Amino acid sequence: VDVVIHNAGMAFKGAAPEPFWEQAAVTIKANYHGTVAAHEAYLPLIKESGRIVFVGSMAGMGWMLRDPAYSDLVTNAALTMDVLSQRMNQFVAAAASGTHSELGFPNTAYGT
Repeated sequence: VDVVIHNAGMAFKGAAPEPFWEQAAVTIKANYHGTVAAHEAYLPLIKESGRIVFVGSMAGMGWMLRDPAYSDLVTNAALTMDVLSQRMNQFVAAAASGTHSELGFPNTAYGT
């Protein structure tokens, strides 16, 4: 494989009837865990000179610019997949318990 382009993502509409905790769980499962799984599946197949391209929206950038702690996390060169996965799981758990806002998470599952 010469090039893999990750361009998958989903978002609930603003008026979606699903409760926020469900939107958070479904969105993170698709947009984060799904991308990680696809990446791990394709990585062994990519040629040494191959390329991986990730396509994303500006939704995540908006939150990153508003929250210095989040910005520091995702721009830290020492960030590991384990730490990032823990953060995604913390968001889903906080959404499920209704504490996401007080823990500094956004009120949107898409721009997390």
